[in-house]
Amino acid sequence: MFYIPITRLENAKGIFQGFYELSRPKSFQNPDDLSQYYCSWILHPKTQSVMLEIPDGTLFIHKNANENIFDKYLSPFVASQKITFLDVTKIKLVIINNKGKNVRVVDNIPNYWKKQSKTREQLQQEGWFSTSPMGLP
Repeated sequence: MFYIPITRLENAKGIFQGFYELSRPKSFQNPDDLSQYYCSWILHPKTQSVMLEIPDGTLFIHKNANENIFDKYLSPFVASQKITFLDVTKIKLVIINNKGKNVRVVDNIPNYWKKQSKTREQLQQEGWFSTSPMGLP
């Protein structure tokens, strides 16, 4: 699992929904689908900080996937110069060049987030997870 920080839960949900739509565009979704997210996020129990949980696996990119799916969510990071327009372009090219194929998501994350990534062990040490059974206090 690959953990990266995101400042707002709304951004995390949008990014994960975008990942989901890469493999299952809206026109191919079913109202009975159990989830509309590629994976999950966690909230720090005290600070309410958000970490995205990105699996170290592959994501199938549908042949009808929209390469512009992340524009809305990545533009604030470009505006604040945390990632570059080139980073966004690289992501779009990965989508365009891999429609109908599987792609490892972690291989295509901009360096800004890779540098901030943490392991589950690091998060455990920082108090992200309860140490009691069943998450009870």
